[in-house]
Amino acid sequence: MANKIEAASKHVKENFSDRRTRFLLSLPSLRSDNSRRRINYIFRLRDRLFFRKKKPSSEEYPFRIIDPYEVFGEDFRFSEWTLVGDNWRATEDVKPVAIFWGFNNWKWGFVSDYLADYRVVFAPRKILSIPSLIALRKFPIKPSAFFFWGFTEPRMVRWYASTRHIPTFRMEDGFIRSAALGASHATPYSLIVDSKGLYYDPNRESDIEAILNEYNFSDTELAAAEESLNLIRALDIAKYNPPSFNGGQGGGIKIRRKIAVIGQVDNDMSIRLGNVDKWTMIELIRLAKFENPDAQIVYRPHPEVYKGYQKSKFRARVVTAICEIANPDVPLGQFLGTVDHVYTITSLSGLEALLRGKKVTVVGAAFYAGWGLTDDRVKLPRRTRQRSLIELFAAIYLKYPKYLADLNDPAIGIQAACLKIKADYEIGRFQLIKSGDSEQTAAMRAITASAHWPQLVFGTNKDLAGRDLQKIIGGIDFSELFLNRPGAIFQATLLYSICGMCSGNAARNAFLSAVRGFVDAEVFNELLLDLSHAYPGEYVAKQLAWLLAEVKNPRASVQVLSDELIRSIEMNLRMVEAEASEESSPSVKAPSAPIPLTAEQADLLYEVFDYSISIRDIDRAIKSAKRLLLAGYYVPKLMPKMAQIASLKFDNESAKIIAMLSHYGDLNGMMALLQARSYSSQDISRDILGFITLLAKLISLKPDRVNDAIFLIKKFPELFDEDKFERILIGILMLNSRRSMDRVLGLLAVERPHLALSAIEGLLDSGETSGNIRIVYSQALSYAGRLGDALAVMDRARQEQKISSTYRETLRLYVLAGMYEEGYKLVLDAQRRRIDLGDMHPRKIYFGSRMIKEAFFTFTELSLKRTVETYYPEKYFHYASPCGVHDSLFMLAIFGPGDEIRFASIYNLLPQKLQQKDISISCDPRLQALFSRSFRHLRFVPVPRPRNSDPIDIEEYSKVLGSDLIGVINNTATESIEAADGVMLVTDMLHECLPNYKAFPGTAYLRPDVRRVAEYRDRLPTGRRLVGLSWRSSLTTHSRNEHYLTIEELEPIFNIEGIQFVNFQYDECEDELAWVESLYPGKLINFSDLDQYNDLDGVAALMTCMDLMLAPATTVVELAGALGCPTWMFSNSSELHWRRIDGLGTDVWHNSIRHIEGSVLGDKSTLVAEVHKRLSAFATARSVEDASSAMLESVVTNRLVAGNGA
Repeated sequence: MANKIEAASKHVKENFSDRRTRFLLSLPSLRSDNSRRRINYIFRLRDRLFFRKKKPSSEEYPFRIIDPYEVFGEDFRFSEWTLVGDNWRATEDVKPVAIFWGFNNWKWGFVSDYLADYRVVFAPRKILSIPSLIALRKFPIKPSAFFFWGFTEPRMVRWYASTRHIPTFRMEDGFIRSAALGASHATPYSLIVDSKGLYYDPNRESDIEAILNEYNFSDTELAAAEESLNLIRALDIAKYNPPSFNGGQGGGIKIRRKIAVIGQVDNDMSIRLGNVDKWTMIELIRLAKFENPDAQIVYRPHPEVYKGYQKSKFRARVVTAICEIANPDVPLGQFLGTVDHVYTITSLSGLEALLRGKKVTVVGAAFYAGWGLTDDRVKLPRRTRQRSLIELFAAIYLKYPKYLADLNDPAIGIQAACLKIKADYEIGRFQLIKSGDSEQTAAMRAITASAHWPQLVFGTNKDLAGRDLQKIIGGIDFSELFLNRPGAIFQATLLYSICGMCSGNAARNAFLSAVRGFVDAEVFNELLLDLSHAYPGEYVAKQLAWLLAEVKNPRASVQVLSDELIRSIEMNLRMVEAEASEESSPSVKAPSAPIPLTAEQADLLYEVFDYSISIRDIDRAIKSAKRLLLAGYYVPKLMPKMAQIASLKFDNESAKIIAMLSHYGDLNGMMALLQARSYSSQDISRDILGFITLLAKLISLKPDRVNDAIFLIKKFPELFDEDKFERILIGILMLNSRRSMDRVLGLLAVERPHLALSAIEGLLDSGETSGNIRIVYSQALSYAGRLGDALAVMDRARQEQKISSTYRETLRLYVLAGMYEEGYKLVLDAQRRRIDLGDMHPRKIYFGSRMIKEAFFTFTELSLKRTVETYYPEKYFHYASPCGVHDSLFMLAIFGPGDEIRFASIYNLLPQKLQQKDISISCDPRLQALFSRSFRHLRFVPVPRPRNSDPIDIEEYSKVLGSDLIGVINNTATESIEAADGVMLVTDMLHECLPNYKAFPGTAYLRPDVRRVAEYRDRLPTGRRLVGLSWRSSLTTHSRNEHYLTIEELEPIFNIEGIQFVNFQYDECEDELAWVESLYPGKLINFSDLDQYNDLDGVAALMTCMDLMLAPATTVVELAGALGCPTWMFSNSSELHWRRIDGLGTDVWHNSIRHIEGSVLGDKSTLVAEVHKRLSAFATARSVEDASSAMLESVVTNRLVAGNGA
């Protein structure tokens, strides 16, 4: 320590002139580790070198600056360097150090993420040569690499790297960058990292030049390149894609060739280095005109020059006689679509024109020139190879850059970047309208003709309050909304809302005339009736006359409504006449005029509307909504609700379009989700790119709903490569860089807990105090393995806020930690305070506390039960308080097949408990044969229970009362409910049939097909122990994965002699089976002709042939136990402890099952070791029982170590 202080003293004396500092260091007492003055000195030093330094920050891409003292302790003596990123805090897998030179501080965040394999240090951007060398001498770690932004590094730094053999790299923006311009500090979605030079410097070889000269692309790479190029073309993506509504240029009749000249920034490095013949923009325009005298010449300036971010020597007046000046806000792809030929010096736009099939003349040394694809005016002797367009694209866009969305797979990265840019572009267009920018307001016609028109009509922006609604309506193409014949709910929502917003009858009449040709006669007629009461006038009679002329054979109902409408009009005419008479004779009273809704009445009617939805009185809800919309109240608030109503009524086309109007009207991310959910397979097939772009927009607006987007992809496996598109959608999430709670939740959803933790700690550091931040912080901590820290956070949160969310999260943590006694006390406390805990968390606490009846009773509080009861209030059967005669009862099975099999253990008890003459039960269709064979006294009705990601055949639900029932009820179930006297959930009877441990039968209750059992026995090998193996559920999430193992983690068991494993994994597992086969040939048998997911009767027959089943708590285990098969269920959580009834780990549901845990609960390595030990004993034991008895002492010991107490 003395040597360290002497060294520190010498360093500070050499570098600081502060006499007081020198004096303090000279004091002997500073050599004491506990010296008060020494501590004060250290903090003064830290204050000078770090605390008082200005800390850069970035809203677009936040980053964390690390205090050097946390890394180097007392050895840090520098102020020049800035350490960025969490890699500096890592104590394991310590990464090498890279120093970055010439980087603006707003780039620090994304640069450190691009170079995640390094600990990142940033030098001051404008540091001079000598100070840079001094600073390098002071840095305590030798850097492994230098990174330079462009060519901005000090010359002495380049010399220093060369003499010390430090690798150097140069960085620049990639070619698919962002929606906004770089000058606005938008995050680049791709970067170039070049180890030789840079693409725009032709004077030395660059990595891209080497790739194009030397690399041979595989067919797979070229296929990925072609797919990516097609996406760029389809989305019209360029390097920059600034949001704009300036899209009308060049749309006239083309009578001659159009030649584009692409402008560049004068001081752009590609001009300074690549303009070898010193062409000016004026000369380039003249060249284009000289070579194309009869063509139209259009000059497109660089966007940053046009917007004033960059200065230019170009003067338009010099060339206005021979060219037009184009607005660069017109999307580049759209602009290039109007031209035939492009002239450029070195601009990237020349490459983008080339990719779109245009002829390109290049007068400079552009990096894409010289490969046989461009009209080159300079010689480039180093470029020796001819390339196809796809090869050029593959090199420049896939092989050369790095993509932030996926640093390892450029094909995924570029597609995610393109989709995110498209989403950013659309969101940016919304912000342009909202800002009321004068230039964009002038483009009102373009806005009205675009998909953004709902923002002008339904948006909440006060700046648009003075809009001319009649003029806007005149520019809308309503036919687009009616292409797929949306239902009455959409038609009514559109008609009533716009009529209610119109300022007068003239605007209403114009709107009705524009839309009436697409509207169903019944809907239009009802609207006219309502308008005659709310906004009477001659226009109503005229619209009615049109309707009657159109409907040549009107139905009786239409005629009745028409008569009523005519009477209403006549009454209004009489009122006008009476008013005239009243002036001459005061005794004559005019009929009363329509009385509009007051604000108080509207509030009350909205409450009626909301309540009607909650009790599923949809007709009343729609009636209330129509009245509110027609009165002009709550339009933005009602639109999402009407979309939800349409979804409930299976009117998906209406739901989709109303949701689209709503989310374009107010950038509503949840409506983007509802719109996406409403797509059918046919909708997606017609516009697959539109659907994917919508999902990209959803993730951009609501990153916490990324899993919803992934589920929607998985719902249509015939249309999407699930794995590829899941990675693309996650990549889009990774490009969402702004700090937000939604982003943290999104990262947790895709199982990136450490990134989520870093993000939320950044939020906390920034002073974020939103209500749920501590809940989300607790989740991130627990998912990252810091359960103790999460508990501490929630203890403090609960002391400050005794609310539902803090109690629920604490209970979740208590379950993870096995703290059931504390959890039970918290449940009681919540009940005393009347805090709603839901049903799941108390159920887990009750089970963990071995309070069986209380746990099962929570199933009677399921929201699904309330939903079914809402639709069938008269039929729902309550066991504790039955009303009426219920001779027949239809019971609904819920949850997954594993739960259904487990709960089926009460089916033999139901006739005695319920005493109904006729009991029928819904079941998963895969279980019907097995259940019907096993419970002959009951009738089973096959009813599928689709997951969120499962495709839905809407025809199977045409009789279902609401879409929120499709998880348990289809047409068949609806018919069964209607035929029965009563309906209830199977789970309603669990607490009645199984009030305590003694009530569990524990015996086998399912019977396999004996014929199929014999068939499988004949196909299985003999002479070895047969062990059926499954290792995970088909449904995996971060919270569920703690219960499962990977096939790689189970590898040790495949070394055990005398055991033949048989596969019972029932989802996609070909790669895992191939992995085992490659290492242990023949060790794991797979019956490829058995559909393990759908043919559960066949699975049951095969199980019966096993000597032992080995699996986690999944359908496999429950089926094996229900069949009475000897089974070991491996577990890694305390959640299953309640199911053990003795020291052997016998299962309470199925006595043929034994629970297996590791010596350290939660440690999967000890779990695998325990499984290996038991299987080794089983391989030589006479039976499963003998092996279990032999291991009892080990089991008890393990549980005592884990603190469980068998």
